[in-house]
Amino acid sequence: MPSKLNPTRYAHCEGHTGLCFSEDGKHIITCGNEGDVRVWADLEDDDPVDKCIGEKALAVFQKGTQLFVGSDSNTVQALTFPELELNGIITRFPAPVTHIDVSVDGKILASASSDMKINVTEIDGLKTETLRDHRAPVLSVAIDPKLEYLASSSCDGTVKVWKLSDYSVSHTWNCVPKSNSFTWSTVLCRISWQPRTGRFLAIPDKNEVILYERDTWNKFISFADPNTGTQFLSVTCFSKSGDYLAASTTQGHIYVWNTNGGNIIEKIQTDVKQHVCALAWNPDSNVSQLAFCDVQGNFGTIDDVNTEKSSNIQVEDNMDKGNIPLTDPIFGDSDDEDNENAISIEKIKNESGFGASLGLNDVDKASLSGDGDGRSSRLSIKSIAPALPPIELQPPFQPSSSPVHLQHRYMVWNDLGIVRQVNTEDETAIDVEFHDIGTHYPFRINNSTNNTIAALTAECLVLACDKQEDAPSKLTCILLNAWDGSKEWVAQLSDDEEILAAASGKSWVAVATDKRTLRVFTVAGTQREVISLPGPIVCLCGKDDKLVAVFHSGVGLNGDQCLSYFILRIGNSTKAIFSPTLTQAFPLSPKSTLCWLGFSDEDSLCSVDSAGSLRLLTPSMLWRPVCHLDERNKGKFDHYFVIGVSECNQNIRCVLCKGSFYPPTTPKPALTEVPWQIPICEPTIEKGELEEEFWRSQLAVARIEALSRFDDSLSDVKDNIDKAIKKCVLKLFALACQSGLEMRAVELCELMPTSEIPQLAFKYAAKVGKTQLAERISQVLKRKTEDESDEPVAVVQSYSSSNQDYTSIIKNKVSHKSVSNEIDTEEMLEDDTNQGQENLILSMKQKTSSTQNAVLSNKFKKENPFKKAVNGENNTSKGLQSLSKRPVFNKNISRQVLPEPVKQKSNENKPTKTNPFMEWFSSQKSNLEEEFPDLDTSELTKIAIKRFKEEKQKPSNNQGGLKRFLSVSSMSEESQNTENESQDIIESSQLPLDTKKRKLDTIKNKESDKEKNPFSKLKAFSFNK
Repeated sequence: MPSKLNPTRYAHCEGHTGLCFSEDGKHIITCGNEGDVRVWADLEDDDPVDKCIGEKALAVFQKGTQLFVGSDSNTVQALTFPELELNGIITRFPAPVTHIDVSVDGKILASASSDMKINVTEIDGLKTETLRDHRAPVLSVAIDPKLEYLASSSCDGTVKVWKLSDYSVSHTWNCVPKSNSFTWSTVLCRISWQPRTGRFLAIPDKNEVILYERDTWNKFISFADPNTGTQFLSVTCFSKSGDYLAASTTQGHIYVWNTNGGNIIEKIQTDVKQHVCALAWNPDSNVSQLAFCDVQGNFGTIDDVNTEKSSNIQVEDNMDKGNIPLTDPIFGDSDDEDNENAISIEKIKNESGFGASLGLNDVDKASLSGDGDGRSSRLSIKSIAPALPPIELQPPFQPSSSPVHLQHRYMVWNDLGIVRQVNTEDETAIDVEFHDIGTHYPFRINNSTNNTIAALTAECLVLACDKQEDAPSKLTCILLNAWDGSKEWVAQLSDDEEILAAASGKSWVAVATDKRTLRVFTVAGTQREVISLPGPIVCLCGKDDKLVAVFHSGVGLNGDQCLSYFILRIGNSTKAIFSPTLTQAFPLSPKSTLCWLGFSDEDSLCSVDSAGSLRLLTPSMLWRPVCHLDERNKGKFDHYFVIGVSECNQNIRCVLCKGSFYPPTTPKPALTEVPWQIPICEPTIEKGELEEEFWRSQLAVARIEALSRFDDSLSDVKDNIDKAIKKCVLKLFALACQSGLEMRAVELCELMPTSEIPQLAFKYAAKVGKTQLAERISQVLKRKTEDESDEPVAVVQSYSSSNQDYTSIIKNKVSHKSVSNEIDTEEMLEDDTNQGQENLILSMKQKTSSTQNAVLSNKFKKENPFKKAVNGENNTSKGLQSLSKRPVFNKNISRQVLPEPVKQKSNENKPTKTNPFMEWFSSQKSNLEEEFPDLDTSELTKIAIKRFKEEKQKPSNNQGGLKRFLSVSSMSEESQNTENESQDIIESSQLPLDTKKRKLDTIKNKESDKEKNPFSKLKAFSFNK
């Protein structure tokens, strides 16, 4: 009995129309562009049940007692069936829903949307997983009958197969014509799984339907009509038994193939010859019926699709058409496949990759066929070879741009300005806007050449277009501030070459083509260089004299991209193009692609991948992860569109995109600053927070320190970051000390490149009374001091010869003064900063006391050391005879590694004063050590002071004075006096000779006032306070 095409009837208004059968096959359900859902008993039903669910209803699917409808209200609504009462909302999207599919068991619903996402929802618990790998509106979804895979097609030109176990992409094909939106898509690419087993996936590919094998995703067979002309196949649908495959075209044709034999049994032209946008088989096995709808809102059916007719078929090239046995089905369901106890040798071979013709050469195949004329036998019908699944290479893109298929998009958005493109049926234009109106006024140009690539600098706007059938690819450079009044120039490429990426910098323009060629022009249009690229280009990026090219260097494994990059420096002369580095591998997160590439405000190369990981290239040519942007989002479906990176402020300038990957063009979105956050282990505890802040600051200071040599404005920024680093290290040091982890504390000192931080750490250890820790730090400090200076400084030599090291200072401190176990790290840092952290001796030379008091304050103030004393000032020093001796330093001075003092001009020709005690102690040191072998350094120094005093002064006075001094050395008031005396000695020893003479009388008067304490001079030699 021949099939019957019933006359179509009006069902909905013009526009996309959805259709499905009820699960029992007794009703036909349609939805249309006016927002109504209608339930028809048959084609002649004049009073269908209808329900309005919104302005537009685009997708419908019935399962069990529920009817699921997707609309432009961005939701999938559940209605009762057949009453059509609202029963809740299954899932939501930021954009209209385009297609719906429900699993065989009715537990999982897959829905597609125009916002490039797919939601997989458990109907009972409404738990939703979102798939986001598409870069354009999604056209269709199809759930595998075995619930292992999900297939989807998109306007971005791809068909993807997802694993439902981990929602990763298993395979991708490029077979869909690209478009800007779901409404204006050329085809709908409705894909279909073979029922029950899901052995094959049917995908419409232009004018044919291709069946791909499950798991291997190899092409098995293709169906086509050689007389299709220019029309494309758009919708496919398997019958419930899987024996028939129907497909519709964009011009109203409907084909039906017998999957068992592979021949066409129906070829039907609809009445109105419009794009058939929906096609469905009646699930009732007793009825062979097809229902369809077109974009005019017409609804029709085809009855009795049963009779098999012979027709021409097109199969895979490796199949012999004459040898396909119609009596031996290739596709049909068999009992063996459903019987888990059955053994199929063919199935085992196919699954293991050992097909019948695997590894056979032509001679072997001929021998197996049994024919001498080279004809193939049935063993060569299907060839399965084990191979890795093909990896889709990332296509080229422009940084800070949105996809080309969008009607309103950003061609580029950088720190200089914004370039927008409008590509609608009514208007094609490019708008250019600058953040600073002083750079250039905004303007608009007509995009008659369909430019899709743009780069913007202060000198020019670079535009490039793809090659067309009747026009080659062109490069257009619009000059913004040309001194000769030039406005633009155009470079036309050859007919077989196309521009894929563009970049611009200071006085140069560069484009990369599909011929793997990098072409460099001057900003005025002179062709300067032609460079071969090692692989297909991914993107270009430029700033000032630097050009970066990222390209494919191989095929990645397990879904990864294998990218490499090189950096070129482009100077003004013809020989100034060179690469400072060799080609290096480009880092990406697993199974991710490159999304953004650019330079920071401080000229460091940065990148962002699709996983949201921001990386920065350090001066040592190492990529460091700076921040994971997706983890900083509050919303699960939100993303950041990166504009720029600042190392001084340690943040990222970007646009927060709610529910999408790209920002809208209108209204203009606001910029957001996202602070850096280094991916440190345990970031929530105090130690992790301090480590993150330290390494974040350490990462920024390296580049800023180099730039501050040429830009004085960055000096303050560098100082602030340096101070933050010191605070973090000292807090980590204090935390390690409080936790009893002294080895970790010493390691922190060893990690520091200079001796500055170990000096502060030594001070902390001295105050909290950790003698062993301070001794270790003193050793680290000496090593770092020796590394910083090729020649040992004089003061350090004196202390080394006298064995007066830091350990002795601490032991004296502990024995004569109790200390607190806790200290405020920030106060210690500020106090040490006031005293001069880098060079304490030089710092004290540059500081004098306030002028109102006779005694110096222990807070040093910066004043001119050569300034003459005015009336009313009393700048006397204590200890007249100490003017001719090398000074002995107070407690704060002794804790620093003291470099050689800077000589004043007035004393350049004068001999250096030496300290008699230090000279005497150096000569007597060995004798004292032999006499007192059991004493440590501090006790040995005490005895040396006593011996020196006995030799230089009267025994009675010396003995009593020294005892009195040692007995009160731990008192705070006496410590202050000693500190002031040491300071007076230092300053007076550095003053010019005439200044010393003017002060002589004042100093003598002061000594006469202190005759009651004749041993005040000896306090300068004490290392205790």
